[in-house]
Amino acid sequence: MISFRWDEEFGRVISNQEDKKIKRILEIKKEQGQKTKSETIRKMLIQEGYIKENEDVTEVKSSGMQKSMEGALRELGIEDILLTLADRLNTVPTKEEVLKLSDNEGTIAELKAEIEQEKKKNEQLKQMGSENEALRKENAELKSRLETITKEYEDMKEDYKDVAMKKRPLFSFGSTSK
Repeated sequence: MISFRWDEEFGRVISNQEDKKIKRILEIKKEQGQKTKSETIRKMLIQEGYIKENEDVTEVKSSGMQKSMEGALRELGIEDILLTLADRLNTVPTKEEVLKLSDNEGTIAELKAEIEQEKKKNEQLKQMGSENEALRKENAELKSRLETITKEYEDMKEDYKDVAMKKRPLFSFGSTSK
């Protein structure tokens, strides 16, 4: 488990791994008789890979405990979760957000009106489709009736031709009696 402590010299929270390394550096410096400063310790921590080179100690000190706690939480991997929870607990909608919500309500009303119009159009199309189907059936019946009448007409024409050809002349050649 990783544990942390506040270090005044660095102005931030330090993990137990960093703390062990700092203590070891201090022991080495004391053995060599050198004075230890936070900058030399910082350089050695950078060499060992415990902190990043571009990490500014003054920036960390200026932001105080909050930044160091965020760093500790980041190392634990729960910073995002806690910050999200904190944001949601302490969130009060701003005037812009409220106005945006009211704009959304107008948009929603417009969309509902469009949906109603689309429903009406859909109903009209269904009605037109059923009317169209009825007209198709009527058209098919009329075509069938036309074909029947046309066939009857052709049959009548043929019958008329047959009758006309079979008719004999009304006058005859031959004797007349008087």
